[in-house]
Amino acid sequence: GRGAVTLASGEVVVAGGAGGAGNLGSCEIYEPLQGEWRDGPDLVEARDYHEILGTPDGRVMVLGGFGTAHTNRTEVLDPKTRKWVATGSLSVARAGIAPLVMRDGRVFAFGGYNHTDNYLTNAELFDPARGEWKALAPLLKARTVATANLLPDGRILVTGGLNSGGTVKNCEIYDPMKRVWKEGPDLNHPRYSHVAISLRDGRVLIAGGSGGENSAEVFDVRQERWLDLESMPATHGPGMAGVLLNDGRILFTGGSTTATLTQIYDPARGWKRAPDLNEGRNNHLMTVLRDGRVLVVGGDGGAGRLSSAEIFDPKNGTWKRTGSLKTARSLQ
Repeated sequence: GRGAVTLASGEVVVAGGAGGAGNLGSCEIYEPLQGEWRDGPDLVEARDYHEILGTPDGRVMVLGGFGTAHTNRTEVLDPKTRKWVATGSLSVARAGIAPLVMRDGRVFAFGGYNHTDNYLTNAELFDPARGEWKALAPLLKARTVATANLLPDGRILVTGGLNSGGTVKNCEIYDPMKRVWKEGPDLNHPRYSHVAISLRDGRVLIAGGSGGENSAEVFDVRQERWLDLESMPATHGPGMAGVLLNDGRILFTGGSTTATLTQIYDPARGWKRAPDLNEGRNNHLMTVLRDGRVLVVGGDGGAGRLSSAEIFDPKNGTWKRTGSLKTARSLQ
């Protein structure tokens, strides 16, 4: 998901974000059976431009972002206690992090940006048993709004991003066993703020983003090179979102304040247009529900921040409105 986490109970958690008058500390929880949102516990620190992640043990983690300034604070929500608790802090305050949750519960944080150090090479690893972050070998190139994906062999692919030189054209590969980075191949279409999805066959698909427009490409792990895919039929824009559906297809939505665009990529059949969103949005939150449907909520619309939410059913390819947030919010 993006900006929203689906719990084992089926509920969905959203926390923080950009509101109508600044960043938010509020948290809301969606109950799919009722189709309604209720108030959750407030964050320890209000923030936007942060990362919100689900962990294998069922908790929710929020890290980095911008509060009164860029923050290094990390906090965790335990669904049982229903409270956010501060845990170990990142070594450097930053937003625009490329995060990755591992199956064993460890969390990686790569790159980012802050007003003091600007574009960052910092790489860190969170140990949930200790509640602490540990510094790793730095990225070879500073980058923010990049992506990180786990490869089938256990290595980590960090792709694209933005730094002082402009759009970062290459990728890097981290080997957790050897604790070293190596430079990967250049992208065919350099991009940042893009969508990156790990496919079931082990390849990594990236699409859209600033610089990427309607292009899409996949990283072939065996050949360690990027291969162009057929372009998307239409361009989403840099505020698009994408999720892997339970049937292996990928759903892409929105991308500008007027974008109702929805497209689906099927690894076996290619691209196709899907029915439009009910409301155009970008910088929105999106997650797959336990029953396989997809919840899209909030974001930026033509008249400002949005509170509206809608659900996509992959079985019949339709959108249906559902309960709205109590507080309008977007990822930025």
